[in-house]
Amino acid sequence: MSRPLIVLAVAVLGMLAFALFQLKYEVQTLDEQLTGIRRQIAVETDAIHVLGAEWSYLNRPDRLQVLAEKYLDLVPVQPAQISTLQTLPKLDPQSHAVAKLPGTPKTGTAKANVTKVAR
Repeated sequence: MSRPLIVLAVAVLGMLAFALFQLKYEVQTLDEQLTGIRRQIAVETDAIHVLGAEWSYLNRPDRLQVLAEKYLDLVPVQPAQISTLQTLPKLDPQSHAVAKLPGTPKTGTAKANVTKVAR
């Protein structure tokens, strides 16, 4: 009776040793993956810091002022351009066109060009 018990114990011990061996290499593989991911995170964090520095450099007010003067045709707002809600034209609900203000030149009728898209 003792002999089969010893064989069973040795077999169980062998299976446990094999399972421990497999678990050890699985943990090593996961540890290597974790190290790689941490390395990638560090690289991406550095890239984010570099991009933040570039963004700050490119958004300097003096640089933006020069670019605005070069590429945008901006002029200061004139007092006559400021309006109130009461002086704004009313929206015609039927045609979705804005009614003409009195005193504005007539350049044609403003009609909404609505196209229905079939789905």
